[in-house]
Amino acid sequence: MKRILNVLFSCVASLICLSATAQKGTIVSGSVKVIKSGEAIAAVSVTIKGSSLGTFTNEKGEFKFTTTQKPPFTLILSSVGYASKEVNFTGDAVTVELTVAETLGQEVTVSASRVSERILESPVTIES
Repeated sequence: MKRILNVLFSCVASLICLSATAQKGTIVSGSVKVIKSGEAIAAVSVTIKGSSLGTFTNEKGEFKFTTTQKPPFTLILSSVGYASKEVNFTGDAVTVELTVAETLGQEVTVSASRVSERILESPVTIES
């Protein structure tokens, strides 16, 4: 009976060790800066291409997350006001420099009237 318990215990212990090593993944880390000034950029989205797994940079422009996907793979970095960039990740920490993207908006005209719009929509004529 003791022998069966020892074998069963060793099987359970080996399964626990195998599951622990199977969950160990790749640590993806790096930093993001502005190309001209070298300032850190906060709140940049960093995702693995073709996946929803990723994170955002902190106030120092640094990011770090763990994935089960093995390198090499492509990271997509994007943020409002900066051009998106794709970077190949090979296993080492990456430093990415983003360029400022200038986008022109469409012209908007704002007008005001002294007459209330409800008066204009009424079916009867009302003098004001």
